[in-house]
Amino acid sequence: MVVKRFAEKIRELRKKKGLSQEKLAERSKIHFTYLNDIELGRRNPTLKTINKIAQGLKLPMWEILMEMENYHSRPSVNQLKKKKLCREDRPRKKTPTPEAPDK
Repeated sequence: MVVKRFAEKIRELRKKKGLSQEKLAERSKIHFTYLNDIELGRRNPTLKTINKIAQGLKLPMWEILMEMENYHSRPSVNQLKKKKLCREDRPRKKTPTPEAPDK
């Protein structure tokens, strides 16, 4: 699952930058068929390769990984509001504060 999400995110970022697979592979110093396999989710790239791709995209590696994490797994606040799951929309429960023990 994570390999597929990573593949989709790399393809999306590459297209946003207006790069072909060949151009990104050249910038990343990896073979374009390897990049193609990564984008298709056929390969599980190492951190070293992910860093090379990030350099080719001119983005920090952590940004790609964070965007990938947010890409599918976390719903937006608006999605949560529609489902009435957002904390902002829930009434707050009043919890009694514990009393301090006597000393």
